[in-house]
Amino acid sequence: MRFATLALAAALCTPAPPARAQGAPDAPMAQAQQLVNESAGYFRDGDFERALTALRAAEPLAAEHDQAALPTIRFNIARCLEQLERWAEAHAAYEAYNLLPDQEHRKQRAWQAVRAIEKRIYGGLTVTCTRAGAVVRIGGREDGPRPCPARFEKLEPGPVTVVVDHPQAPKVEQSVTVVAGETATLDVAVEIARLGPPVLVPAQAPPPAPESSSGPWPWVTMGAGAAVLGAGAALTFLAIDARDAAEGMVPGDDRDVRVDDFELDRTLSYVAYGLGGAAVAAGIALFFVGDDGAEAAVSPAGPLGVRIRW
Repeated sequence: MRFATLALAAALCTPAPPARAQGAPDAPMAQAQQLVNESAGYFRDGDFERALTALRAAEPLAAEHDQAALPTIRFNIARCLEQLERWAEAHAAYEAYNLLPDQEHRKQRAWQAVRAIEKRIYGGLTVTCTRAGAVVRIGGREDGPRPCPARFEKLEPGPVTVVVDHPQAPKVEQSVTVVAGETATLDVAVEIARLGPPVLVPAQAPPPAPESSSGPWPWVTMGAGAAVLGAGAALTFLAIDARDAAEGMVPGDDRDVRVDDFELDRTLSYVAYGLGGAAVAAGIALFFVGDDGAEAAVSPAGPLGVRIRW
């Protein structure tokens, strides 16, 4: 940002008091005032480099002998650097000036200049995610993660690593290049980890058993139970398909229908598992009731299955 040179001249060209003999207490400030006056002339002529040299020579004299003059000198050092488009140095000079008390109108102009220079020397980044619930952080930065979508300001130009975490998805890391004065954008694909279908271990067929007074009913009952368990497994797969389809849809009536299908199929699968398990258990009980004193041992063979040893 460029400011009018007349404002600088007004700030710098305060008449210098008569210099005393060499070695007098105000001799350093007389020298500092002379340097300030010279810098004003250089600035008016557009010779910002020589104006900067004069002001930097006056700065330590003011810091040692007249603190009241120091804010004005530092403010104009920053302005010279800004005119020379030495943005990083101008930013640092304005920050050094802002540490000192000064008139409000100059403070406001300094903060405006700082914000304008930051847009030149830093870049920005906007990160969006394909799934809600993700958090974003920039690798190497101390600030914590932010909810996605997130916007990052004042990033040093160059490549940065973006890390995205989601409670139901693997961590994603992507690299993006930040350019000074620009805001980069990055859309991160978050893939939800899908649940696999349940693993059903069928019951092992028991070895031939001695003749039993119960007849074929234990086998019939257990067979019916196994069929119902199979129906429960089929309903489970249908529920998973309905859930996956709903996750890929935008909110609306179609998505609500798929959610309802998922909840219904899931409920029916639970009922089928319960009825099938009860039927299998009843068939096993018939073996015990129908056999005249034959000993049997039942041990689990895995989910939804049993192993019978006679």
